[in-house]
Amino acid sequence: MDMAQKLNKKKRAAQVPLENVTIETEHDSESESKHSVSGVEVDSLLKAQETRLQTLRDGVDKRNGEKIHNHSQTLIGEVSQLRDVSKERHELFAKQLEETKVCLQTQISNIRKLLEI
Repeated sequence: MDMAQKLNKKKRAAQVPLENVTIETEHDSESESKHSVSGVEVDSLLKAQETRLQTLRDGVDKRNGEKIHNHSQTLIGEVSQLRDVSKERHELFAKQLEETKVCLQTQISNIRKLLEI
């Protein structure tokens, strides 16, 4: 139970029930019939809505968590592939660099031999 849920629970426990409250609404302007709802009914309706909203929020949190997990797994796979490609390219670059170094050393030694003649 997170902090917000604990605070909401404490607020509900501290609230005075709405037993003596009557809500009247004009439902139909032609018939002018009025509906009254007791405070207990309002309180139970509010609790039902809070429960429904909490359930929906938990569902959204769960789905978002699953999406984040799946996305992170995808990224981990991509990073692994990129690491392998990077390692392979580094090895090729080092090999080409060594070949170039040997070639340059051969050319330098050939130039020195030509200068000695």
